[in-house]
Amino acid sequence: LRLTGTLRKDDAARLENQFSALSQCAGPACNSFMGPSAVVSLHSPGGSFLEGVRLAEFFRRSHIATVIQRGDTCLSACGIAFLGGSGFWPTGGVGTYIDRVVEPGARLGFHSPYFSTEVAKRAVRAGQLEALLTETRIAVAEIVRTLSAYNVSQSVLDRIIRMGPDAFYDVGSPRDLFQIGASLPNFHPDALGLPWDAQMRNACAFLAAEHYGQPPEPLECPSLQRP
Repeated sequence: LRLTGTLRKDDAARLENQFSALSQCAGPACNSFMGPSAVVSLHSPGGSFLEGVRLAEFFRRSHIATVIQRGDTCLSACGIAFLGGSGFWPTGGVGTYIDRVVEPGARLGFHSPYFSTEVAKRAVRAGQLEALLTETRIAVAEIVRTLSAYNVSQSVLDRIIRMGPDAFYDVGSPRDLFQIGASLPNFHPDALGLPWDAQMRNACAFLAAEHYGQPPEPLECPSLQRP
């Protein structure tokens, strides 16, 4: 599937209806496959936060993987939708798992809820500043709740909330990908140009980081020898 443009009211319901018309299974039968039921490519500047949340919920519920392709952009509410990317594995007690990919050359960004200076001035003139501040606090709490529900690390939440109105948290490194639970596309290990022991040490470090819930850089792996 391909989703482009600004996210607007009822977009999630429209996409869900289209997916239902295309889907080749329904009900419990959809949980018998191994992997995602579909893949959606996202390219959007953002839009309705609520629709982003609804899309994320739909992607997770329907086990639809998400991808941002090279040259595409997914910001704000689109980033929220991206976090719902999921697959399903019926054996080994795995069940629903995260399946969201960012290709090199793609842009994924998040920002904190905010109001402009002009909006604040109008609120003061209308005697609505307290209501505006309350609305902002609720919006901040909602984005924290949503990002936490989709396994985004606490350090990312802290950075997003501290940013100014014009700043974006751009996912631009392997560490960033790890902290939001996303990954690069699959590729052959030979493309890395790394010797065997370095590849194994990297695999060890990232598995340990996943287990302990922390970035892989501080973790040390024992020396490895080719069998």
